[in-house]
Amino acid sequence: MISGFEKDIFISYAHIDDEALVEGEKGWITEFHRSLEVRLSQLLGERPVIWRDSRLDGNHVFNNEIISQFPRIALLVSIFTPRYIKSEWCIKELLEFKKASEQNIGVEINNKSRIFKVIKTPIELEQHPKVTQGLLGYDFFIVDKDTNRIKEFAKIFGSENQQLYWSKLDDIANDIAILLKEIKEMKESASVIGASKEVRQKIYLAESSFDQREHRDSIKRWLTDNNYMVLPDHNLPL
Repeated sequence: MISGFEKDIFISYAHIDDEALVEGEKGWITEFHRSLEVRLSQLLGERPVIWRDSRLDGNHVFNNEIISQFPRIALLVSIFTPRYIKSEWCIKELLEFKKASEQNIGVEINNKSRIFKVIKTPIELEQHPKVTQGLLGYDFFIVDKDTNRIKEFAKIFGSENQQLYWSKLDDIANDIAILLKEIKEMKESASVIGASKEVRQKIYLAESSFDQREHRDSIKRWLTDNNYMVLPDHNLPL
């Protein structure tokens, strides 16, 4: 328990998105869960408690047992896909976690949301639940600039695509690691988080087109590694 909560992370997802394209292989969500746990363990020096409900199916009935856990969970990672957006249960998990967060330490810590939005398959922003429309997501896909075809980050699409997956996973793992430590500090001290810390310089990094997204991400990683606060940290109004 890195954060001081009973569980550090809950992964919210639609069951169909964990079905493997190749028979006998592990599903995308299962691999993401394992990879995130390993990378966070390396960054933090101890293994985080990450939980997801592997019993989900298409007819899954709202489970009050899951909802009752939310006050004891530090962060929510939502895997956005077309199926996730259409799932009444997935949206309920999202809203119930937000509600529980508002009743303990708050939804945001130092302007960082306790809800992380992983976009496995692109969806128009207007279709995202309103509670997440202002959040910057982690895009686990690219759009081919010649064909406009979407390719999700997965090892079955080749080594280059897999390298992009690991880079993006490292991005979200670092951001989660920082927030987990800040939450732990908040729970251990009555003082305001960051009051005694050096104020970081802020830099605005302009958005880019899809074909320049990886270059922008590289710049953002360098700035973050050098202790700059990179803005915007939320989606800007269109």
